[in-house]
Amino acid sequence: MRTSAERGRPRRSPFFATLLLGGMLLSGLSASLGGCGAPVREGTTTQQQDRASDGSPPNASAAQPAPKVGNDEGQGGSCQQILERKMKEYDLRNEVDDLVHRLFEAMARGDLNTARTLVAPGVEIAPGKMTFQDAQGRKNEYTFPKDECLRLRGFEFSPDQSRGELSYENRRAEGRFAEIYVTVVRVGDGYRVSAILE
Repeated sequence: MRTSAERGRPRRSPFFATLLLGGMLLSGLSASLGGCGAPVREGTTTQQQDRASDGSPPNASAAQPAPKVGNDEGQGGSCQQILERKMKEYDLRNEVDDLVHRLFEAMARGDLNTARTLVAPGVEIAPGKMTFQDAQGRKNEYTFPKDECLRLRGFEFSPDQSRGELSYENRRAEGRFAEIYVTVVRVGDGYRVSAILE
């Protein structure tokens, strides 16, 4: 028979003790890893983290070659520099896309004077069509549809951004779809359309 002192103490089962020990181990493991949900950089080993925590320098041979945010010395430029290049490319794409749309709108209105300001030197504008020369010097002609719905599908610029190639899906009024390819070249401070192929 148990004494009154024994009855006053709650008895812990072996199962409860196992849970308690497991929780302590998990808590310690989480703390050693920097807390639950703490991000770990790709390729960073726990050995490097342990050396960083005790003040010793990490192994340089295991360092990540990929640039990180704010690292101006990363290969290929910092993330900030890459972002700036992408933003410039995006702005350039919008500029030439707007140029193409303005040309098609001017031709649809029959505004040939405006259309001539949007094409490169040597390109001839006539009612409903434009004539240009390809790289081999052959004459080509593009006839503008009366109604169109252009949707940009892709674009690519030369490394010096002096020339660009854009591809469009052109949905015409009769429901047909056509692929057209527009070439733009830099003229002065802006761009002009130099060729349209269908």
